[in-house]
This record gives sequence, structure tokens and C-alpha cells, in this order.
Amino acid sequence: MPGFVTTPRFLRQCREGLSPGGRLALNCIEVDKYQWEEVRRISADVFPGCQIISKDDSRILISAPSGWGR
Repeated sequence: MPGFVTTPRFLRQCREGLSPGGRLALNCIEVDKYQWEEVRRISADVFPGCQIISKDDSRILISAPSGWGR
């Protein structure tokens, strides 16, 4: 996954582009535990209430519906 995809700026732009009630799903492969924790922290800051589904080394982040938790 390109590094810019997990930056606060990019994720905020994604949030702003969502329709009312829309969600963002982001599939990440955990290669480095420290890097994943940083992605998780940034995602939670930008998308309060997001859910993370884990399966093996795959992490799927699903945002709360847009407009919720802001």
C-alpha cells in the first residue's frame, strides 16, 4: 500500500468526500507491528468509532458512518 494512503491528510480528504452516512473500508496488511499501530492511531483520530477486523496479517478498517462521532 502506498505510504500516502495512511497519512492524516489523505484520510481526512477521504472522510470529507464521503456521502452522508457513507463509510470507508481500508484493507491493510500488517508487516510491521509499529507501523500498524501508527496507522491504527491515525485512523482512529480521523475516523472516531472505526472498527477493525483482523484475520491473520490482514487488517480491515471500517469507518463509522460519515457525520457520526464528529
